[in-house]
Amino acid sequence: MTSRKLGIGIIGAGQIARLAHIGGYQAIPDQCEIVAAADVSQDALAAVQRDFGIPQVFRDYHELLSLDAVDAVSVCASNPIHHPATLAALAAGKHVFCEKPLALNAADAREMVEAAEAANRILAIDFQTRFVPQAVALKEIIQRGDLGEIYFVRAAWNRRRGIAPRTKGSFHSKALNGGGALIDVGVHVIDTALWLMGGPQPVSVSGATYLKIGNQADGGYNPWGPWNHEEMDVDDFALALIRCDSGATLSLECSWALNIVDDEYHRIWVAGDRAGAEVILGRNEESATRLRILTAESDSWVDRVHQNFPPVPWPHHAAIADFVRAVREGGQPRSTGHDGLRVQQVVDAIYASAESGRDVRLA
Repeated sequence: MTSRKLGIGIIGAGQIARLAHIGGYQAIPDQCEIVAAADVSQDALAAVQRDFGIPQVFRDYHELLSLDAVDAVSVCASNPIHHPATLAALAAGKHVFCEKPLALNAADAREMVEAAEAANRILAIDFQTRFVPQAVALKEIIQRGDLGEIYFVRAAWNRRRGIAPRTKGSFHSKALNGGGALIDVGVHVIDTALWLMGGPQPVSVSGATYLKIGNQADGGYNPWGPWNHEEMDVDDFALALIRCDSGATLSLECSWALNIVDDEYHRIWVAGDRAGAEVILGRNEESATRLRILTAESDSWVDRVHQNFPPVPWPHHAAIADFVRAVREGGQPRSTGHDGLRVQQVVDAIYASAESGRDVRLA
């Protein structure tokens, strides 16, 4: 436990750092201050130094990690950097808040978790949906037993069109991103669903992945603009059936491009033997308020809106505040490295099942 401000380093000065992480730390100036940032891009460093007043910047994150003033870091760099940067930070004695996915595969994720335990440092992952108010309310409802035994969950994050544009990094590349829609938005859906279910251990996975639209020269309207269809080798749609040791089953869908009626931004249905629930966790104002409790009472259906929730543009800020609290006061953050490892194990199993056409057992 410490009463002094934490010194924070930012590894990766791109969009997610600018939009979510930096603002999250600067929203709690009595508890922490950003002392340095690192990025391979000099332009990105100049921009964060200018826009956010970060005093020191480095092209090499190892120089940032050598600073005694840095107690903890946010790893916001591209997916392949999560593993080496986290290991380097832990070896330097820093606590780590890592963007999702934790790593490109479960073996690297496990190494990160074990390194954090060996260093006696906190490793948290930015599964920020755990902090969205309607998700928190549904979690409390489930824990109270209002829905009874949870035996089935359907979780979806489907975009009719929402492919990352050419200007937005390496989302098109398996080598550089680790996967497509599944490793991008699917990891959030998997984590939120398993968290709401009480954290059961997945034991088997049957999955399929597709690249049907993202590699088309004319794949139709994309609100984010032209994308790199020429080199795209990742999934634009993935689905899976995940069986858990509790006996419950999770059905998953996620897409960047799918010819459906409407987007389904992080929508989860929970079925219990007493009642069910539907929650929508997207950021658009129309859907961000919805949490419905679904029951059959007497001789009629009863769908009850639990309450109105205001939109939360950046729930990352709450996740960052939770990480800072854990570092300063002790204890675990709400979303740990173990949670990131569990999700990565499921992701690996979905890709393996899709490739083999068979169910995959998880140890």
